[in-house]
Amino acid sequence: MPQKAAVISAADAEKIAASALQINDAVMTVPTSLIYIDDGLFGNSVSDPKLAWYIKISSPRASGHWTVVVDALSGDLLRQISDLHYVDQQVFGCQRKIARPMQ
Repeated sequence: MPQKAAVISAADAEKIAASALQINDAVMTVPTSLIYIDDGLFGNSVSDPKLAWYIKISSPRASGHWTVVVDALSGDLLRQISDLHYVDQQVFGCQRKIARPMQ
């Protein structure tokens, strides 16, 4: 791996992430951390590891949770992934009580 120091601070990367998501009430759900990301590992391109900030961010008002990856040298947004997963299912024939109230 290339040995480079981050030019963009974690705080600045978090601001970039919040701005990209257009949220003003951003909450970091885990500590922001430095990682190496390499699209070449997925067969999408030539190997080119990048030092990046890995950010887990949410917005209480927008009910959203995202993973954002920001290049630690340039500040470019590398990834923006929604962590919300939806399930559409129906339950049929349930005749009995599934849960009891807590005492």
